[in-house]
Amino acid sequence: MKPRVLLCWGYHRQAWVEPFERLADRFEFTFLSELNPSAEQSRRTSLPVVYWDDFRSAAELLDALAPRKIVMMSVASGRAIALNLAAQSRGIPTYVLQHGLFQSFASYKALLASLQATGDAAGAPAGGGGRKTLAYLLRSMAPTQITQLPAIAAYFAVSRARTQLEARRWVRGAFRRPSGFICYTHLGTRIYRELHRAKDADFELIGIPEFDAFFDGEASVETEPYALLIDTPLAENRYGQRLVTKDEMVRFYESLNAHCERLGLRLKVKLHPASHGQSWQPRLPNIDWYEDADIVSLVRRATHCYSFHSNLMIPVVYSRPTCLLRLIPSPEIDHMVELGVAVAADFHGFRPEAVDFGRVRHRGAGFERFIRDYLFATDGRSCDRLGAILER
Repeated sequence: MKPRVLLCWGYHRQAWVEPFERLADRFEFTFLSELNPSAEQSRRTSLPVVYWDDFRSAAELLDALAPRKIVMMSVASGRAIALNLAAQSRGIPTYVLQHGLFQSFASYKALLASLQATGDAAGAPAGGGGRKTLAYLLRSMAPTQITQLPAIAAYFAVSRARTQLEARRWVRGAFRRPSGFICYTHLGTRIYRELHRAKDADFELIGIPEFDAFFDGEASVETEPYALLIDTPLAENRYGQRLVTKDEMVRFYESLNAHCERLGLRLKVKLHPASHGQSWQPRLPNIDWYEDADIVSLVRRATHCYSFHSNLMIPVVYSRPTCLLRLIPSPEIDHMVELGVAVAADFHGFRPEAVDFGRVRHRGAGFERFIRDYLFATDGRSCDRLGAILER
């Protein structure tokens, strides 16, 4: 019988579900993310899905599903905390798995300070800790865990008064602590050390499962050459916040496209999932917009790439000469430039003709350090390493 693993994990992004789809022949996976079907943004998996509202408590949920292990995106929401507590009382290991290019606490604080409301603040994340959440928590807790209620109440109070990020830094406790952390590389451990005071023994490093395919062979450049932009939702997101206006983004797209046309290149833009279904981007004849795509081929066949701060910038920098686009200070972008594996330019005042891709080096000590810090390994076996942890 295959081991049962509960995935407290979003399944509306293909990249998030792909590693588990690849491991489905070895495990019996079940996804848990939304309260009920009406809350789903989309479903990108064929694996079983359950909903929080299917069960009166996390204890009832675990008794019904009987997972051997639980993989979580974080232990931050009220229901995730309830699940973590119920798992602890039953001796079920819980793992927080990294799912993006995680930054330091200071970097996240700077990002939050830079965000501007767009007038649609209704989508902003709530602090949590309402009556329904409290009732769910109480029904999920073992009697011996009731002593943790004051810390839990303090956590929700700080979440409401400040931000959830600050609550996670300032209010620590066993109620939010998973059994272990599975990270891409040693850099991915930083935020967990800050938010949980996690130590070296708490981490297992595996590489980036969703990028294993980038290390399987090579691809030739397409007959019609193109530059690739890895986009990110700077002007609009589902939380009703932005870093720039739509007009600023349109001018950026138009400027980059004009430069590509002068070089005889098409411009292909890979949209972030949060930008799917939007229609405000300029629909110019020389620009191809991609929501879902074979991202490996799209990257490998590009003559060169541009990328905003994104998890996807890692394989892009590894694969092609890349210009990283800075909007706010980014230690990761600065580090990659220092290593010589990419060049960078500021979004404001961006002049694509001034970018010198000839400075990019894909060999030598800087490139090897980039692999160690951001990829862990290039053997294409990150997913296998994840599976080995879940099978133990």
